[in-house]
Amino acid sequence: MLKLISHPKRLAILCFLNKGHKSVGSIVEATEISQSQTSQFLAQMKEEWLLWSKREGRSIEYYIVDERILELMKSLKDIFCK
Repeated sequence: MLKLISHPKRLAILCFLNKGHKSVGSIVEATEISQSQTSQFLAQMKEEWLLWSKREGRSIEYYIVDERILELMKSLKDIFCK
């Protein structure tokens, strides 16, 4: 799991998703990662059961399902974002 999330761009996505359900478009806008690369990262993390998605109207929203990731992101924020 740590190896999967250690990539800086995947970590940026997780930081943004830590705030709740987000669409691919909002993830791309917030992280400034290309849409194709964002989609690849989301698919990788979904395949490993870190994330899940649900359809909301015409868009798909992603969210963190692994409680360990939520705890890890909270700890990272507490340590590095004071």
